[in-house]
Amino acid sequence: MSASAVVQPAPAMVSRNARVSVFWAGRPMGKSHYRRLSASPVCRPPRSVEVEADIMDTNKLKKIYEAMPEVVKDVLATPIHQGLVGNKIFLSQTHELEAAEIMDEDQLAELQLCKLRELCVHCYAVSPFYKRRFDEAGVFPETVDFDSFATLPLLDKEQVLMNYEEISVPIPGEGSYAAETGGSTGRRLVVMNSDECFYRENAFAMHFYGTLGYDFSRSKLAYFGGDGSNLVTSSPLYRMVRCNTKLLNEGNLDEAVRRIDAFAPDYLRGLTSSVSFFAQLLLQTGVRLRKKPKGVFLQSENVHPYQLCQFEEAFGCPVRISYGSTERTVFGEQVKWDGNTPVYKFNKLYGLTEIVDGHIIGTGFINKRMPLLRYEIDDAVEACAGGYTIRGHRNVPVVGRNGEHISTASLCDLGESASRLLSFQFVQDEPGRLRMDYIAANELDDTEKDALLRSLGSKFMGNMKCELRRVDALQLTPRGKRTLLIQRLDIEQ
Repeated sequence: MSASAVVQPAPAMVSRNARVSVFWAGRPMGKSHYRRLSASPVCRPPRSVEVEADIMDTNKLKKIYEAMPEVVKDVLATPIHQGLVGNKIFLSQTHELEAAEIMDEDQLAELQLCKLRELCVHCYAVSPFYKRRFDEAGVFPETVDFDSFATLPLLDKEQVLMNYEEISVPIPGEGSYAAETGGSTGRRLVVMNSDECFYRENAFAMHFYGTLGYDFSRSKLAYFGGDGSNLVTSSPLYRMVRCNTKLLNEGNLDEAVRRIDAFAPDYLRGLTSSVSFFAQLLLQTGVRLRKKPKGVFLQSENVHPYQLCQFEEAFGCPVRISYGSTERTVFGEQVKWDGNTPVYKFNKLYGLTEIVDGHIIGTGFINKRMPLLRYEIDDAVEACAGGYTIRGHRNVPVVGRNGEHISTASLCDLGESASRLLSFQFVQDEPGRLRMDYIAANELDDTEKDALLRSLGSKFMGNMKCELRRVDALQLTPRGKRTLLIQRLDIEQ
């Protein structure tokens, strides 16, 4: 391994009645059995027909539920929810995470290496792109170790886009779903995820929530974000109520709180900026939730000190934040606060996280549909006592006309209004004003510009004046990267 590449340390997990035995693919095994796994270059057995059938059965269950009348949905939500959380893949991953809580550093490293070899063998077999990479580097997937893996070239978004068909390889007999990211370059990347990935991703999230006592089979959530045309939407199947903060304001706050109170959530979850906006409205109006939440789970964006103060005053409960990527390459779990800054450790069962020249390089284990090996996330990190602090581009907000900080996370996806754009970037020189620089093969007509401006306006809930400018090239950082936002204001981080 190169001197500049550091594999992340094992995550420190909070034990929650951890099982004594170790689980492998959902089956318990003793530690002596576990230690013999390293004798084989690929430790994980092939996925069984039983697991594939379980994915299909679970998907059928969800489709049947969605086709039911609303009255019937409410009645059957609980038993069908139990069927969903009983998914074998979800439970297998949950058991493995619980078992990892009692593993020592050597055991975790061994398990991580097994998963890395399994992934490399898979990539070599199905992807011409990765086969060339392994062959050119002289690395053998069956016997790869951490040092030899670090000799493979880094992978960035541009390379993925150029070799998309050779990297995104369908898995026979398994469905998939798309997730879209704009990332730091302002170029959209559609990441294909397997159905199996969906259940494993949820298992990691639910396990992390368990640090505050969350129980995936019983606990109820209120989610805050921007989605759809309804202010509050009940999702009894997922034991969740969703509040659309794009539509939320002082005028309809009482109605939103009334509906959330009726659901009586145990925990709150959402984008940091969305939960912050809800807390801000509560503090401005003096309105409070009837039931005090047990915890707040934040995602996708970092948290600022003033937001922590908001959450403490509005909710009076612990706050936890996780770090991840749409590309499914890394999962960071907050283990403590360093002052007002979250400190993360990266889960070894989720992937191999390297720190190269102060930036995150991720290799995810859970998505075999579109695996990304040594992928440059480009978020900057700093080592500290107990883990890492993340100082990436996602920390930099847009400043609204009243001085409020607004996340840029939603600007990565502008939907159909940006379909003709080859690439784009945002520039801010003064509060409340934002310019979008874009590259397009042909100039947009007035209708297209109006649609794009409306889409941008919806992201900021009327707190930003936006303008468009067609350019020949976007601005680069000193490292030669294109960032989503060129922020020229002096912002306290």
